[in-house]
Amino acid sequence: MAIRWLFGETVRWENGALLHPMTFDIDVVKDVERMIRLGPSTLDPRLKIRILEPGLAEPDDSPVSVDDIHQLSGHERRYLFLETPRNYDPDEQYISIDFRSDFSLRVDSRNVDRELVSRVVGHLNGTGRLRPVWQRVLPVAPIAFAVAATALGFVALATSAANLASVLFALTLMVALWVGAVLLARRMSDRTKMKEFGARFREASRSEVRERLRNARAGAIVAVITTPIAGFIGYLLRVWTGG
Repeated sequence: MAIRWLFGETVRWENGALLHPMTFDIDVVKDVERMIRLGPSTLDPRLKIRILEPGLAEPDDSPVSVDDIHQLSGHERRYLFLETPRNYDPDEQYISIDFRSDFSLRVDSRNVDRELVSRVVGHLNGTGRLRPVWQRVLPVAPIAFAVAATALGFVALATSAANLASVLFALTLMVALWVGAVLLARRMSDRTKMKEFGARFREASRSEVRERLRNARAGAIVAVITTPIAGFIGYLLRVWTGG
């Protein structure tokens, strides 16, 4: 239950899924685009930067070629949206993947092969890394602070010769602190409930991430091999020099 609360969960339905917040390398966009384009249906997925400005009824869409996704800035990657053209015909084939970071990571489709939708959802789940929604933890902070302050207050009162006025003043401060902590925690919790959390993209490409992992693994192996040898040589030198 705690894992679902911190990470969210994937909810599947017949024509799509609502996925938990995840971090991807940018290449996954091209993977999904190719998967849809080569699927059993004749679909033409198009990538765009979709920004919904305050006060606008319709979002502002800027087309992007999947071949240019590595050139996008970190800001632009936060608004990626992949979908096939639609004319709102009940019989049309349509699929969309919302990669925007401030919206839920979501796959929606209509009249599209279920196996294709399942492959897309499975690929996203398989390549993405779970991203904790730390904003859900923040409302706990005011309560934790109030608990710590109350404990310290009682310890201070118990270890000092405080008069009645001092005790009443300290208790009044504790009550005020608890009221403020509860109100702040409730407000932070309400804001978190209204906010959506979606996809995030690493600045590095998949090949760059793999190269970094290989370098880190090689460095760890070298350290494991050379550290004992260096220690043994150092020990021999100390013995030889009489240290």
